[in-house]
Amino acid sequence: MKIKKISFLAIVVLILPLFLGCSDPKYMSEKMFWQAEQEVSKILKGKNNQLEEEDYNKVVSAYRKLIEAYPLEEVSLKAQFAISKLFVAQGKFDEAQNELKSIIQNFASKSDIASTAYFSIGNIYEAKGKWKEAYEEYDKIIDLYPLTSLGLRMPIYILQHYQKTKNENEQGNAYKTAVRHYDSLLEEYKETPVYPVISDHLALVHLQRGDKEKSLDVLDGIVEEYPDSLQAAKSFLVKGDVFSRNKEELPKGIESYEEFIDKYPQSKLISKIKLKLGLLYFQNQQLNESKDVFYEVLKDYSDNPPVCLDAYLGLSYCFRKENNTDELMKIYGKVKKDYPDSKMGLSVPVLVAQHYKYIKNEDKAEISLKDAISEYESMIAEAQKETLKTRTAVSFLALCYLAKDEKEKTVELLNDMADKYPSNPTYLLDLAVVYTRINARDKAVETFEKVLIKYPDNKKVVELASYQLKVLKEPISK
Repeated sequence: MKIKKISFLAIVVLILPLFLGCSDPKYMSEKMFWQAEQEVSKILKGKNNQLEEEDYNKVVSAYRKLIEAYPLEEVSLKAQFAISKLFVAQGKFDEAQNELKSIIQNFASKSDIASTAYFSIGNIYEAKGKWKEAYEEYDKIIDLYPLTSLGLRMPIYILQHYQKTKNENEQGNAYKTAVRHYDSLLEEYKETPVYPVISDHLALVHLQRGDKEKSLDVLDGIVEEYPDSLQAAKSFLVKGDVFSRNKEELPKGIESYEEFIDKYPQSKLISKIKLKLGLLYFQNQQLNESKDVFYEVLKDYSDNPPVCLDAYLGLSYCFRKENNTDELMKIYGKVKKDYPDSKMGLSVPVLVAQHYKYIKNEDKAEISLKDAISEYESMIAEAQKETLKTRTAVSFLALCYLAKDEKEKTVELLNDMADKYPSNPTYLLDLAVVYTRINARDKAVETFEKVLIKYPDNKKVVELASYQLKVLKEPISK
């Protein structure tokens, strides 16, 4: 058998793309970004996310090498945004803003990127309490990039700021300015695909200001003039949400959701909208219709546990409302059997006890409560490590102890869990709330203050504990 010779030229032709590919800037920059991410991940893991100055410098350096080598590649953009966030975390606001200004300089022609950078600069000014400077950055977005998602959103964002600060005069000015801006854009982009998008934001700003009728008029206009647009579909949902806030207008809300389901049966939102429709029927005392919807959801989305759990929850509302204990227990049993580790599945023992208490069957309520306590205590005792299941079991066990007026056991349980899992602030927060419920105000204050000392870097926890302390201390100061 003869072996055919391959010419040198043919070999070059075959291997040349491999070398060219390896020198491609996009490929090389993505490879460098991946390497930088690996290095950053290693640093974070090694310090358990508790970084010191030296660690921050190493992370920034890892990203900076990529940026210097490929300043105009999109992965370098990700690196720059990451660096700006690191500077913010360190309180180095000027450095963060300089990084963002560099992004604007390099990517000014990319409207979504530049508008995001301007917005981030504005956020930094806001964090420093400099609203005037923040407003100037936001106004640049409106002026330079009016049709980006941020450009369209900014007039509403500005109005929301004045609402949060309760500045009624500026609220009025911001609202009028926003309406004029959207009207101007509508005139400029009449009969273009962006028209319904602008109209949608006009409806939202009316709604934000509290003018429901004007908002509904705009939404109806979108449906009439652009029935096939994404905004038309959204209009039915916004209307449904608006009407559902008023008991007298629940039928209109139901009608809006039904129209959406009829017109957009293939929408990815259908399951959520059907669940909302079921709840609206329930709120409107149409229990049979509500149950029909929830059973339909269970049939159509049997392979989607979160959706099924919401449907079972809706059915439980209906059967509780009807005082139909037999059907309610079937629902609880089904949930506990099929979804034992879900929050609803774990809540079943305490829900059963609560139901019997509600219908004044004291004997069954007492038995069910004892069973619930025994079940939750076993879950916690058998747990080898802390999981969502054990955390949930602790919360429900605390509720059961309180239901039996066993305050000491509740406090002991939460203290033990806080000592056993010191990195989790949940147990101390729950303990502080328990102290509040049992009128041990001084203990509650002491525990919230302990939370602030132990978890100073957890912004959400600090915010929550600080707010609760303010609430607790106000009556004392008065």
